[in-house]
Amino acid sequence: MNNTKPFDVFKEMMPSSVEFVEKYILKLNTPHDKLKTNFSHYLDEIQNKIYVEYLSLEEQAFNKAIQDGLFGNKDSLSMEKLKSFFLSVSQSRKSRAGKVFELIIENLLKYLNYPIDTQKKIKNLKIDFILPSRKYYDIDPLGTILLSAKRTFRERWKQVVSEAGQSNTFFLATIDKDITKIQLNEIQNSGIYVINTEKNINSIMHYKNSKNVISYEHFIDFHLDHQIKNWE
Repeated sequence: MNNTKPFDVFKEMMPSSVEFVEKYILKLNTPHDKLKTNFSHYLDEIQNKIYVEYLSLEEQAFNKAIQDGLFGNKDSLSMEKLKSFFLSVSQSRKSRAGKVFELIIENLLKYLNYPIDTQKKIKNLKIDFILPSRKYYDIDPLGTILLSAKRTFRERWKQVVSEAGQSNTFFLATIDKDITKIQLNEIQNSGIYVINTEKNINSIMHYKNSKNVISYEHFIDFHLDHQIKNWE
């Protein structure tokens, strides 16, 4: 008797989030200056390519599970198994999306040779990225950049408010198109900059008019490249 579950086929066929991102980062052959001035474009492009490949593998896993009879025979498919499979796939897709976004940010910054520590704690709070390092923070906390990556504001963005108190320079990287004016005001009052793509900022009026919404290109030019001189 085959005890394999349909979702097991999915997990077996699907690369890890790290493998997905590294595959496309390794394909990058972009000069640093070009990437810096077009960071939003490359961030979107890599995300979209990974998503298209993910959907293709999702479909392949489903077809294989069908062929292997894991949903029942072709004349009497199990609706319970189908529902369970698609629920598991949906939950996996959501959790992976946030992790993939975080990994793309991390790997693009490393590609540009910015010094960075990941997932380090400051006063019992885990910070996604500390630039240049956790050790430097102990020496000069005000000269350290703390960066959190949240693909959408649904991903526990309010926890960033408590994290922001650890530094005078805190940034929240996202690609969310649905941040409300109220949310932006709340996060601005907490001293946090929201980083979004140039395309999103230029197409959403309250993003464009907000003092605390900046593009990835602006973040690199006016914050990272300005600050890195003090880190050397």
